[in-house]
Amino acid sequence: MRSCVDCGNEKPLDDFHRNANGHPLNHCKPCHTARTRAWRAANPDKVREYARRDRERHPERYRASRREYSRTPQSRVTRARWVAANRDSIKAKQRAYRRDVSRWREFERKYGLTREGYGALEASQGGACAICSRPLRDARVHVDHDHSTGVVRGLLCQRCNQAIGLLGDSAAVAANAAAYLGRV
Repeated sequence: MRSCVDCGNEKPLDDFHRNANGHPLNHCKPCHTARTRAWRAANPDKVREYARRDRERHPERYRASRREYSRTPQSRVTRARWVAANRDSIKAKQRAYRRDVSRWREFERKYGLTREGYGALEASQGGACAICSRPLRDARVHVDHDHSTGVVRGLLCQRCNQAIGLLGDSAAVAANAAAYLGRV
């Protein structure tokens, strides 16, 4: 029998956690749990930091525990509640992901342009439209290509892409338009 220093009750030794040397602690299990919960509530930053360090030190143990938990009925209930509460944000993220993936698939299918190739092309243009030099915004970027050969010429803003499209992709017509604009 041992007396708990927190609650003062006499309890059998089985009601006390043991330290690394096998000796019983001074607090019974319920009091130890209450102390731990209170400390964790008072120190959330430390708790997160300790958990992060532990995950970094033992990634295989962390992955195994996540796998094990994901198989439990409780995890399915928790996941279902979270999904129900966050349905709109999940749908928005899925739409954005699908839009992004389909955009890159289209670039690769139509122009043979991968993400890396696109990044290199954008870097070579300094992140600006090849014609007007305005900064490119992701949602408005157009891949300009020669319609007869399919060769990519550069990245354009929406206005410049429409302009050369309306000029029929003709250098002669564009030169005539430039000469016209040059007249005073």
